[in-house]
Amino acid sequence: MFIMVMMLPAGVLAQARTLLVLADSRSQLAERFLEQAIPHHPELRVEVQDHWNPRREPADLILAIGSRMLSQIPQDTAVPVMAAFLPLSTVPPSLRTKGNYTFLPLDPDPEQFVDSLTKHLPGIKRAGYLAFDALQRDFSGYLEAARDKGIHAIPMELSQSSIAQALRNLSEPPDAVIILPDPELYRRKLVYQVMLGTFRKG
Repeated sequence: MFIMVMMLPAGVLAQARTLLVLADSRSQLAERFLEQAIPHHPELRVEVQDHWNPRREPADLILAIGSRMLSQIPQDTAVPVMAAFLPLSTVPPSLRTKGNYTFLPLDPDPEQFVDSLTKHLPGIKRAGYLAFDALQRDFSGYLEAARDKGIHAIPMELSQSSIAQALRNLSEPPDAVIILPDPELYRRKLVYQVMLGTFRKG
């Protein structure tokens, strides 16, 4: 299990007077993040919205929580933007090098991830790496890092089959199933099916 606690750097907020937060109002993850990530600042006005409103007064800083909220912001905005809790693979390449954008992605570094995996599961030989689709394109670094450590990394995609069918298609069951930060798994509520489908009684 990976637990990530992030605080917005105080320096980022030093010059800001108005912070616009774009967050899904139904997301408990976004709610908890807002509780912990935004330090108290007496002169900072925080406005939380669940959609982009082009007619609102411009903010000094925009915080987008998740890929869907980031996609609502006009790409030509000159306002500083921080995007958190999103896979880096979902960020348009044109935004990754823009000077006014900062990203706090969910994706752990592939090499660090596999080091942690082998540390906590020292006997692991086979691991299924799960995404909705385009796994080889968007998440190939995770497969390569695992294979470099001698782990048989098995790509598993759910765009054409259920988790049960994907597991049945394997010649041998994996020692672990890694759920990659693919937003489609969460958007389609497939994570819950994965958790139930991979559960084994001890």
